[in-house]
Amino acid sequence: MQILHESLERLLAGVTLCGIVTHVQSEETTKFTCLIEAATKVQWSHRWDLKCVMTPGGHAETYTVPVGVRWAGSVPVISAAHIDAPFAPNLSFQMMIHNGLFAGTWHDDERCGQVYGHLKPQESPPHGKKYVIERSGECMHDWWTGTDWSDEPNDAKWFDHEPCGPSETLDEAAHTVFYRNGKVGAG
Repeated sequence: MQILHESLERLLAGVTLCGIVTHVQSEETTKFTCLIEAATKVQWSHRWDLKCVMTPGGHAETYTVPVGVRWAGSVPVISAAHIDAPFAPNLSFQMMIHNGLFAGTWHDDERCGQVYGHLKPQESPPHGKKYVIERSGECMHDWWTGTDWSDEPNDAKWFDHEPCGPSETLDEAAHTVFYRNGKVGAG
């Protein structure tokens, strides 16, 4: 589980959620962005604190959002309940992140809908290659070499775009991981 937690922390730190929120009652859609500056796991629990920068009303505001993270295999499912945000009082949501995409549902006291979009990394390493494909579990961690799996991170094949892990490897347990510094284990 520690490997999954470290992978999620690296994935979320410095990423921008670029998405769309649907409103079931009015059939409206709204675009949004949310920069996650940091993701910190609270020890001995499923709770994480996400330091988020959002721009409701046109000016940037920083929030610490307490969320719960559960796992569907190696896919994180993030949920929050009854958050008091200025743009949506008593907000609750659940969403999953997989292969650089996110999708889920939300509701507040008066409305509900869906949320979906993609993750946009904040910065790239100098050589331009920043993605690897991994598969991990409680007792293993492997990297895709381009032809097979290896337990050596130095054998990982690097991609300059975000590949679809399961499609590239023909392994449903595969997931793409962004490494900001272009080095496995270096954030």
